[in-house]
Amino acid sequence: MAPRLGDLLTIRVRLFRRAAANLTRTWTEHTEDNIDMPWICLIIAGVMEWGWPIGLRYAWTEDGFRIWPVLGAIASMTASGFFLLLALRGEIHMGTAYAVWTGIGAIGVFVLGIVLFDEPAQLLRFVSVALILAGIVGLKLAA
Repeated sequence: MAPRLGDLLTIRVRLFRRAAANLTRTWTEHTEDNIDMPWICLIIAGVMEWGWPIGLRYAWTEDGFRIWPVLGAIASMTASGFFLLLALRGEIHMGTAYAVWTGIGAIGVFVLGIVLFDEPAQLLRFVSVALILAGIVGLKLAA
């Protein structure tokens, strides 16, 4: 007998809750060890942010629409949001977290665009990205 959709969703919700509980335990242990877990989670969230524009870019080809890159983009968005949520549990201000999160995402997608898609590597573009990086560093120092 095949499992019903409701049963599968219930199992996934239970697994998600268990994973969240394990992360909370790990979070508490590392925070007590003076490891800056909110910032680590924020960096992971920013890196995961790279996946969704790349996935969407690969989804459209000359042969038409491909579903796997879209599913990868959705998974990347979900993971990025989850790690941002974990980062906001710490002592990072929401505005700072959002600016750093989008900045890491923007810098990563900028570099990947040049490497993977032959986007222009102009000096003004690099200077502009360097200003984003300076802003991220400044926000970290001010935190």
